[in-house]
Amino acid sequence: ALTVDEKGGIYVFDGHVPALRYYSAEGEYLRKLGRQGSGPGEYEDACLGLAIDSEGRILMRDPRNGRINRYSASGEAAGGWPVASGLFTSDATILDDRDHLFLRILTGPIERNEPWPIGLLHLDDTGAIVDTLIPPAFPDEPGGSGIFMPSKVWTYSPRGYFVVGINDRYAVDLRPREGEVTRIVRVTDPTPVLPEERSEWQAYYDWMIENRGDSFTLDEVSVPDVKPFFSGFLIAGDGRIWVERYGVAEKIEDPPASDDGRPTISWRAPARFDVFEADGRFLGTVRMPARTRIEFARGNYVWGIASGEFDEPYVVRGRLDFGA
Repeated sequence: ALTVDEKGGIYVFDGHVPALRYYSAEGEYLRKLGRQGSGPGEYEDACLGLAIDSEGRILMRDPRNGRINRYSASGEAAGGWPVASGLFTSDATILDDRDHLFLRILTGPIERNEPWPIGLLHLDDTGAIVDTLIPPAFPDEPGGSGIFMPSKVWTYSPRGYFVVGINDRYAVDLRPREGEVTRIVRVTDPTPVLPEERSEWQAYYDWMIENRGDSFTLDEVSVPDVKPFFSGFLIAGDGRIWVERYGVAEKIEDPPASDDGRPTISWRAPARFDVFEADGRFLGTVRMPARTRIEFARGNYVWGIASGEFDEPYVVRGRLDFGA
């Protein structure tokens, strides 16, 4: 997890240590916040999001201890709130301009061969529960799941609306709780699944179904011949909407083998995003370098985690060349 303050300072959580560290905009290490444990201001080896509130305090979602940890701008422990959820997922912690939190949680039991029931727990700036938000429904929502299968993709913008779409078409809705819906539509062709890529993914899912039993919630997967148009959304610090596109995969030489014998996937597509202003105006397409995962964006800058020659992670910053 990674976030960036108004001065460009970078907060990074490293689950291997574990440690929450703060660096200057130039990459100079400044301090560590908290430590491993379960006491006040302590955390375990996972983090489901970092955010900075209007007072400069750092909020960290600590799922192992079931809570939100809060730290002062100078790095001291400053209390927090319990959060009861066993869901481990990306895009799990969103902070709006009122300092209200929106946390991804399971809203019901998980059922085999069905999408997981996920919503947002809404907390106010004191940690009190306000309500639970359910993502908008579509009349023709896909019922299954699996790699490259059509699905509903959604997130929540700190500006107060859902960003949501069914990814077998390039149509993305900006849906406020009340008021008019804005729809972003682009005309483009879907990306094919390469034959070798499809074969590897099919073998992977066949192995998972056979070997993981009840811990794997799909009974059957048939990898399609084309990919959906998008796989996720990132809302930048300035409200811009980053639509993550499925792209053409490239062969990876010597991919790391799994520890449990599951088939290796040696095809990966570099990350690619279409970027829109908060009102839906298209700005351009961003192609990330290979082995790089974007974590945060604001204005014409992005921050991400890249993997080196020996899979060592490090933080990178890039500048975009469109729009001011």
